[in-house]
Amino acid sequence: ELPVASDGSVVLRIVVDTVARFVRVALRGAGGAPVSLLVRGAEILSAPLFVESLLDSYARAFALFADRPLFAARRVPGEGAFEMTHRYREVWMAARGLAAALAERLEIEPGDGRVFLGLCTRNRPEWVIADLAGLMRGYVVVPLSPDDSEERLAGILARCPLDAVLVEGDGAARFRRLAARCPSLRLVVRCERGPAPGE
Repeated sequence: ELPVASDGSVVLRIVVDTVARFVRVALRGAGGAPVSLLVRGAEILSAPLFVESLLDSYARAFALFADRPLFAARRVPGEGAFEMTHRYREVWMAARGLAAALAERLEIEPGDGRVFLGLCTRNRPEWVIADLAGLMRGYVVVPLSPDDSEERLAGILARCPLDAVLVEGDGAARFRRLAARCPSLRLVVRCERGPAPGE
């Protein structure tokens, strides 16, 4: 049974929780009598079932789950319940913003060639944001361990000409020192500690 407004209109909301190409809606009146329906406005929210690239697949997932929580953290590490810190939509928008900023700094001339983006942080939302930003721009993303020694990092940089690197903590100082041995390194982006949930 659907509530009927004073003008005789009915608002019908149908949520399909399964993957489907077609949805058929059959309306019947009392006793199974047929019902006529004039559609004045319809909003259809959908996502393609098949996509062509990894970025398209991410875009589909982030659109489908836009308002759902993606990351959570404890206010005090190791204690208490988790609190949501980022929604899918917020992470996607942050990645788009970072992608634009990186492009402005790293893509100086058309046809500059491949851009190598290093990620040298522990597990944190910024790692995912930077990884997505690199994917959006078609960069080669190079995961690096913040626990590696400067000598080991220098060896990696000798084989992989990083253009930029995302770091945390004292990583900025380490990569400024390493830049002397890696002339391709033009940009060091440092993650700052964000506010705790609710701050």
